[in-house]
Amino acid sequence: MTTTPDVIAVTPTEMRAAKVVIRLMRRRGEAPSQALLAIANATVEPTRISDAAARVPADEV
Repeated sequence: MTTTPDVIAVTPTEMRAAKVVIRLMRRRGEAPSQALLAIANATVEPTRISDAAARVPADEV
């Protein structure tokens, strides 16, 4: 059995996506999973933002 860490670090895009999915699930009357709620309430880690930005090709910026 896996355990969820106390602090989850995500990018702002991951957090926004989780919030959208939660909103859609609630509109359909479904309960969002604990993992999804944890992502939506996570801590944004600055290093992950810079790592993600570094992977974007220069012609797309």
